[in-house]
Amino acid sequence: MTVWPRLPAFSPSLPAVRYRTARPTATAASLEACQKFYGPEGLGLPLISTFSDDTFDGVILGMPDHGHQLEFTFDKRHVGMNCDAPTKDNLLVFYLETKDAVKAVADRLLATGLGRIVEAENVWWNQNEGVTVEGPEGWRVCLFYDQ
Repeated sequence: MTVWPRLPAFSPSLPAVRYRTARPTATAASLEACQKFYGPEGLGLPLISTFSDDTFDGVILGMPDHGHQLEFTFDKRHVGMNCDAPTKDNLLVFYLETKDAVKAVADRLLATGLGRIVEAENVWWNQNEGVTVEGPEGWRVCLFYDQ
């Protein structure tokens, strides 16, 4: 079992110490593609952990303090299940320090061969220089300069 760093609670009304978004992938190849797209080679999230058992394979990526995590799983009992994004407006938004960082991360995502730049469904992101990249299973990441 992975031992996670102990973090302070977010707030007294929600004493959570970690936030993880978990989502399934349709195949083992999709899991590998998500790890490449979102991990160090693509988006740049550090690999925190991987796991595998008789039923699930998975990967956990996260921010450096491990307080925010992104988990992808593949359920071996349901190969090929529909794991498409529910809408084109389902976004993971990353607020980056500079416009150069936005460009560098977008370029790295494209270099994986697994993403493509698209217009955001919510035009506000487009009008304010957000860069939206659609990943290997149709889910989207928006890169935004935090002015």
